[in-house]
Amino acid sequence: MRYQGLSKRLNSKNISAEKIFMRKTAYILIIFFTVIIAYQKSAKVPFLFDDTDLIINNPQIKNFNHINKILTSDFFEQKQTVQGKGIGYYRPVVILSYMLDYKIWGLNAKGFHYTNILLHSINSVLLFLIIFFLCDDLFFSFCCGLIFSVHPVQSESVIWISGRTDLFGVLFFFSSFYLYLLYKNKKNKTVLALSLLFYAFGVLSKEFAIILPALLLCFDYIYSEKKDKTIFLNYPLYSYFLIGFSYFILRKAVLNISNPFFNQGSALDRVYTFIFSGIPYYFSKLVFPYNLNVYIDFQIQQFRLSNLIILILAICACMFFLKKYYNKISSLAVLFICFLIISIIPFSNVLPFSLAPDSEISVAERFLYLTSSAFCFLIARIIFLFKRVFLRKTIVILTVISYIVLLNIRITDWLNEETLLSKSLKNYPDSKLMLNKLGDIYENRGKFKEAMIYYEKVYLMNYRYIGVNNNIGAVYMKTGDYDKALKYFEDEIFFNGENAVVYNNMGLAFFYKNMIRESLANFSKALQIYPGYCEAYNNTGVVFASINKTEEAERFFNYALSISPDYEAPKKNLGLLRESVRRNYSEK
Repeated sequence: MRYQGLSKRLNSKNISAEKIFMRKTAYILIIFFTVIIAYQKSAKVPFLFDDTDLIINNPQIKNFNHINKILTSDFFEQKQTVQGKGIGYYRPVVILSYMLDYKIWGLNAKGFHYTNILLHSINSVLLFLIIFFLCDDLFFSFCCGLIFSVHPVQSESVIWISGRTDLFGVLFFFSSFYLYLLYKNKKNKTVLALSLLFYAFGVLSKEFAIILPALLLCFDYIYSEKKDKTIFLNYPLYSYFLIGFSYFILRKAVLNISNPFFNQGSALDRVYTFIFSGIPYYFSKLVFPYNLNVYIDFQIQQFRLSNLIILILAICACMFFLKKYYNKISSLAVLFICFLIISIIPFSNVLPFSLAPDSEISVAERFLYLTSSAFCFLIARIIFLFKRVFLRKTIVILTVISYIVLLNIRITDWLNEETLLSKSLKNYPDSKLMLNKLGDIYENRGKFKEAMIYYEKVYLMNYRYIGVNNNIGAVYMKTGDYDKALKYFEDEIFFNGENAVVYNNMGLAFFYKNMIRESLANFSKALQIYPGYCEAYNNTGVVFASINKTEEAERFFNYALSISPDYEAPKKNLGLLRESVRRNYSEK
């Protein structure tokens, strides 16, 4: 399969290869620097939400000796959300990128943001190159890449450091797809091998990359001269399916888990809710990308036959339209329509690969990062239906400017965690997830009364909600009511299973009650669940120091530091312990 249309048209216009190369290079630079200019303010955004577990408190990224651990552990190894385990994400490529950033920047959030901006710039350029390869319109391809580069719906993936999973997933997805196109044109097996390698990196960055073979199959069918069964005799394509299958085996072997945590509601209920709540929300934000939300909280909907009938009629109407006008639609447009549909499948909630244990259905704007690339192609395609070139350029310029304005407004929201959550909470006032997180913000600031207001709202809605009993107990512990604190900690374990964080908090509460044996027993349970729990090692050392067992205390402080060299608490405690030993020795 070779693509001759581009060279023929260029020759017919007498455009030299050198001039095309110069224009192409200029467009690449414009896209690249547009991203840098549009997102420059995002470098001021601090570490937020999951960044704490993935970066700040993650000892794995702070020592190259932990590479083996990274390759054999859950993405959220530090979070330990359910019974001391992660939630079934295997994304070692992203964790390794955090390790590299930490080596260069330390815990300076700016450096991590620079990496995100760079990744998005590359992805925008790759989209431009893919479309240019498939069509004969350099300016059209440039417009697609430029619109994608500043579409505000992608802001969460770029601004939020933890959103890097989407950036890496798309980077390798686009790279693999582009190399596959080159392979189909040149039949170079080295290029095919590189494409397969990038595909493997893609699935090791984020799970949605698994869909690439489906897109390649659509491409082969749409662009084949004979649309018959021979399309399935494309044996190199089977290599992609083999890699995808191997990923699931590897994930099962490494994480010892078949599927991530399953929440309330059957797969059918989740898919039903996604179709009638999630998809309309996604489409609205792609078309009108303002009033964006960092968290989206949809409740599981009750099945309605009328909705199902409407959906079936809509699908039939779309199929009738495509069948009637298929020959009038360009192959490239058909491909990107297929791309748009395929790209949303991993987030359909059939299997909750993107479902955290504290929400019923997984819907998030960052999930649109890949899908938005297909949507931006369709936006450009609609713009280019206008005949007048001046009008096309004007619309593209106005679109890009309006997107940059909306994007910078959104970046301002991200500068403050409380503002970011409060805006989303206005749209979803009953979101237990956001109420709980706002409580965490106030608790960390020492505003316990405000924190308790949010925690109690969650408790009244669902007293078994994961984490809420632990959070209420933590407030009581910090305000000196240790008996109440222990009651809530015990409830958290009763309702949601054993958890290292809860046992660590119970250990602290018993220590404050001067119940040393119980305190050590709970710290020990926390370490059994989570052997790399630095805070529990440090707290154990504090308990031993309080009863003058200096050797044991020093051993636990040193072990905490061996796991996380930047952890300040054991450094300080170790210094105080040694000073106390020297003072006692001099007094003797």
